[in-house]
Amino acid sequence: MFHPLVLLLVVIKYTSAFEDSNPVVSMSSGEVQGILGRTVNRYVEYYSFKGIPFAEKPIGKLRFEPPVKNLPWEGVLDASQDKDECTQFNSEGTAIVGSEDCLYLSVYTTNNPTGSNNKLLPVMIYISGGYFQRGSSKYEDYPPDYFLEKGVIYVGMNYRLGIFGFLCTEDMVVPGNVGLKDQILAIQWVRENIKYFGGDPDRITVFGQSAGAVSVSYLLQSRLTKGFFKQAIMQSGTSLCVWALNSSPREQAFKVGQLLQINATDTKTLVDNLRKVDYMALKTAEFQITNRETVEHFIRGLPFGVAHEPDYPGAVFSIRSKSHLQLTKKEFPKIPILLGFTSNEAALYTDQIQFFNSTLASYDANVSKIAPTGIVKDSTKRELAGRKIKNHYFGNETIVSQPTKFIEFFTIDGFKRPIRESARLFKAVKNSRIFFYQFGYIGNLGTSNRNYKGEIVISKLDNQNYY
Repeated sequence: MFHPLVLLLVVIKYTSAFEDSNPVVSMSSGEVQGILGRTVNRYVEYYSFKGIPFAEKPIGKLRFEPPVKNLPWEGVLDASQDKDECTQFNSEGTAIVGSEDCLYLSVYTTNNPTGSNNKLLPVMIYISGGYFQRGSSKYEDYPPDYFLEKGVIYVGMNYRLGIFGFLCTEDMVVPGNVGLKDQILAIQWVRENIKYFGGDPDRITVFGQSAGAVSVSYLLQSRLTKGFFKQAIMQSGTSLCVWALNSSPREQAFKVGQLLQINATDTKTLVDNLRKVDYMALKTAEFQITNRETVEHFIRGLPFGVAHEPDYPGAVFSIRSKSHLQLTKKEFPKIPILLGFTSNEAALYTDQIQFFNSTLASYDANVSKIAPTGIVKDSTKRELAGRKIKNHYFGNETIVSQPTKFIEFFTIDGFKRPIRESARLFKAVKNSRIFFYQFGYIGNLGTSNRNYKGEIVISKLDNQNYY
């Protein structure tokens, strides 16, 4: 029979453990209650706080507007489950998922937020990829277990996607890039609140993949993020990628209006009406524009991605900003940077390329379309450049008859060339700490039937201009 004192200690121990499994963190915005979990590999205990709001709901008059910092809430916020992702089509392109009420972030920490004398841990903030069309901070999409096992606090964020996050009218009606502004506000939230979760606001690394990497690249170059983070990681994307800048945002905005039968000749009338459209109808119209010529958009710039804003104080990336010039002039923080690409980035599309035959045929009809418009402005020179590119990659055969050769071209032009050039320009800073990688993998890609193999090529970063 247990001694009463022993029994009391056992009760205290398990009561304490139960209370710790549902910790409550108090911040200036309010209180949040998380849950206890364990990593899948080493079973390290951690605390998760999912679906914390960092902005007001971007609905109604706030649709297309920069995010507004949320007001404090009353009571204890249940942070045990992920909230909706931002409005997007599922991976099959068959259904709309998520909602406009999506500006939430999640914090995962191995520091007991209710404990004392905890050493503040470094923080990593992840920006998901998905061509600015898809992505979320949900645990099942990006589980942070391995980071947590290394003693890192992980933060995942949602940001508005597609037309909701990147509509741009090229004037002050909708200057654009509110998706990037969502990211900035989320990072600000982390800087202000991560200490309550045992994180060090002076040791923040921002990292992302694909469109997330492009976002990190733009944030590095923006005057709005000075001092926000101490390190940056860009996986498979930078601001120099040909698909990373929308070259005709106003045109795309009016195309959506036409699909929705909005009779508007000025941007204010257009946007006033777009704000009244049901979010699912608006997303469907955007999807039709985006899906018409997917390959064309990757060559010429995504139709709802980062765009030049008018030059005003709140611009993330203004019309006066030129990425290559900014990097050449060293207009970015001198912080450690890791960046690189995979050996065959565009292999992702090998099982879809047959759907793009009409686009590939259009390149045969007008070879100037495959020349990089960001570099070659003159139409005559662009025609000559396009012909040289075609001859180099496709020889005397048509582009449409050689889809795998197009994959090779797109890998080099859409990823390898601009990312190597970004790395070269970052490296040009005296005493810079730039880490450049190439990832290669040969084998099956999960359960996919793709048979376009990767390659392992080890190459050093040199001083050759790749732009």
